[in-house]
Amino acid sequence: MSDTEDRKILRQAYDVLRTTDNLLQDVQRGISRLVTVKERFLPDTSESLGREKNSRDRAFRGEDRDNWYDWYNGWIRRTGSRFFEVDSNDYYTFSEGKLDRELENLRVRRKYYEDVSSVVRLTAENISRPFVRRLRVWDLPGEILSKIFEFVESFDERFMDYPWDEGRRDIQNCRLTCRLFCSVSSSMLIRLLLVRCEDSSVSRLEEISRHPIISKGVRAVRVVLHSYNPTLYEHIEEFIHYHIENLAEQVHMFEATRRWEWEKIPEEVALEKLRKAKVVLDSWRRITSSAEKAHEIDSVHRGLVERTHEQYRRLYEEQESMGSHGKFANIVGRAMARMPCARKLDFNDTEFLMMRGDVFNAPGGDICDAIYKEMLKPATGYSAKIHGLEQMPYHVVTEVPVAVRSAGVWLNDIDIKLSFVGGSQQLVTDLEAREKVSAAMQQVKTFSFKCSDSLDERDSDNLNKFLETCLDTPSLKKLKLDLRIDGEAEEWHVDIAGRFIASRPWRNLTDISIFQVSVDLSDLVSFLQSLPPSIECLWITDMHLRSGTWAEALEVLREKSYKIVHITSPRGAECDDLSQEELENVFGKPNHNFSSAEQYIRKLRYMTNNPLQSLKNRVE
Repeated sequence: MSDTEDRKILRQAYDVLRTTDNLLQDVQRGISRLVTVKERFLPDTSESLGREKNSRDRAFRGEDRDNWYDWYNGWIRRTGSRFFEVDSNDYYTFSEGKLDRELENLRVRRKYYEDVSSVVRLTAENISRPFVRRLRVWDLPGEILSKIFEFVESFDERFMDYPWDEGRRDIQNCRLTCRLFCSVSSSMLIRLLLVRCEDSSVSRLEEISRHPIISKGVRAVRVVLHSYNPTLYEHIEEFIHYHIENLAEQVHMFEATRRWEWEKIPEEVALEKLRKAKVVLDSWRRITSSAEKAHEIDSVHRGLVERTHEQYRRLYEEQESMGSHGKFANIVGRAMARMPCARKLDFNDTEFLMMRGDVFNAPGGDICDAIYKEMLKPATGYSAKIHGLEQMPYHVVTEVPVAVRSAGVWLNDIDIKLSFVGGSQQLVTDLEAREKVSAAMQQVKTFSFKCSDSLDERDSDNLNKFLETCLDTPSLKKLKLDLRIDGEAEEWHVDIAGRFIASRPWRNLTDISIFQVSVDLSDLVSFLQSLPPSIECLWITDMHLRSGTWAEALEVLREKSYKIVHITSPRGAECDDLSQEELENVFGKPNHNFSSAEQYIRKLRYMTNNPLQSLKNRVE
């Protein structure tokens, strides 16, 4: 066979492959959609679907519609109706048999197309082999390898908080394969870079930011606001009492839950660890109590405590030196300037990736050594709150963005999580500093702020001023404000958010999530009127309306169009006088569908009357 004929056959084979692959994708999409219907109507059988159990995003990929969620639910209802049968009692029941027969037909077609594709690929490979040299995986272009490693990594910025996922471990293993794989995959090694105000953490930041490959993959820098405490630095007695409380809590939890049983730790090993921890705890208590008689072992633990406290004092002094005169902020700013994709900045005062460890799971089995190492860890915002320690170093929250901008970088995304507002006054600076913070925010598109501590009027005023400064930008597209308090507290924040959300136009803001804020109706109206006509997502939970009525609020909300809208657990105004059943009728979500209030806001054709107004009319 001549070369010309071979090339003609190859061209035809590739055309057949292209057509077959398109048909195969259509069949697979049909299977995925039917599996989605089966999961919806027969959830108990979905475990047996194996590899065909796909998410609806994959099953309906390519359906880019303005009201996708409505279209999806409508499609489910229309398609599901094909599989309903009338039983002997004239009731409609879902026919699993009908759906399974259609699924089986699609699977047969899939097998046919897979066989055709396999045969054609084998033929094309045999014909083309004389024309190409033998290739190996490392002959692939770097761009193709990079795409392969990206698939292996499965990186999703929404889940960047979880650096221990399988994709991250796979990338670590890929780097160990060969120099080529190491070179190509190293840019995916670190996506989120944590840094704290201490020499070792800053040195790691400097090293990574100067790496020619790894630095290119970093997407976000998180400043961890854990800190060594001045009271614990100055007073060894307070230092011991603080750690007595921490260790006593760990001992109690380990013993009360019999954790060794579900962690599969041999009981004799667990009980021995528990005994040693109690020995340390009792010794500490005797050291700090003049009423109790000292034991021989107390002198050993006194010496260990004193040496540990000396190390703690050195770490505190190192922290204070690093944080003085904006040194730490400037280092972070210059490091972000060296990382071309690092345009997200996070702040967290209770970072679980750096939180206090569990002494009972310490490697090596020496629980005493683990206990004293844990004493050298800085306090989180949460522990500072529950132990009544001094304020956290919140001044860096305003210093770092300014330093990043001074280094020539525009930030795109800022996320702040605080569990303790004892240092809220540090967030409020003088006018000149506030102007610098505002200037650093001018290109921010996503801003998220979470505070889980209760606020008094002073704290509320400080946070309002801080948020007003941060949000003084026309570029903002996504805003999340979460002021839900930890625990069961039924407290409402004092005029938080009301003053600044109504103070400016929001021309580009289309994604809004607001949790547990207190506003006046007039401020809510001004805020909604300043938004674009079309909103991507509006999520309001536990909003407390201090003036006006929720019936009026629904009328104002109805003036915009939304792709996604959630209004749950409203408080204040007439909602405080409604029974739980009445609230459920208006704001409840039966079967995870839209509530009556949301249907009214979205202008669905079957909901033309304001449900709160209708409820009021029925009562009257």
